[in-house]
Amino acid sequence: MSVYSGDLAGYFDDVPPGQGELVGGRSARLSARECDVLNGLAVGESTEQIGLMLTMSPHTVRTHLRNIMRKLDARTRAHAVAIAMGDGAIHPPG
Repeated sequence: MSVYSGDLAGYFDDVPPGQGELVGGRSARLSARECDVLNGLAVGESTEQIGLMLTMSPHTVRTHLRNIMRKLDARTRAHAVAIAMGDGAIHPPG
């Protein structure tokens, strides 16, 4: 991770591809890990499958999902995915 030194040159060098894009709306409050969880949901993976893919426990995935739902004010998981796609935080699968 880079440390800000007053000069922006090289400051964002450690941002993974696709993670440095501007995201608007409610999704701007999501962490990168929460976006990873949403990407798993978008392709139809279960809580357990998302946990295996991201090397975290299903309990941690559920915690991220709870935080995502609160931050996005979403009523369902599908609603959360739709909001995040609309805001540009995640992209449609495929």
